Amino acid sequence: MNNRDLPPEPNNENEPEQEPESLPRFSGTPPQSSPMQKLPRFSAWGVFGLSIISLGLYYTYWLFTRTQIINQIQDQKIPMGLAHTVIGLLMVNLIFSLMSGANPDNEDYRQLASISGLCFNLGNLFWVFIIRQRIHRMTKAGEQSLFWLNGIFTFLFQVLYLQYKINEYIDDHTSESSLAV
Repeated sequence: MNNRDLPPEPNNENEPEQEPESLPRFSGTPPQSSPMQKLPRFSAWGVFGLSIISLGLYYTYWLFTRTQIINQIQDQKIPMGLAHTVIGLLMVNLIFSLMSGANPDNEDYRQLASISGLCFNLGNLFWVFIIRQRIHRMTKAGEQSLFWLNGIFTFLFQVLYLQYKINEYIDDHTSESSLAV
């Protein structure tokens, strides 16, 4: 073969740039364009069921794992001291509750179980609202946005509502990205 049998080499100087072949294609999993999509999509009913089966322990596990994920993708971190304090209060409450159950006549154990339970619940509520605030930062949602987390619903349904809204956000942004293939 001589040079005139070969196709001419393209002159790239005046041609517009072409998209590289290595761009990711939609393959059933959402592209990671939004920090929110790094949070796992899990059924709110699943969260409810696991919380019942685990006697509420899954609730704290959910908060802890979402805190770790948010801290990896957010500049304003949730203090892990808060997470460890709330988990410590949970352990203290479990111990006092078991001691109160083993000694039903001991009023001190019942009071300590009640006080530690109240402290644990207040700490949990505070933790939920901090996660809510970080989700607002990640979604840049205003009060009129579809992804705004209502304070009353957050107070009443806490982790269930947060997971529901995370799923709603992921579903909405997955369907948009799947159309852009």
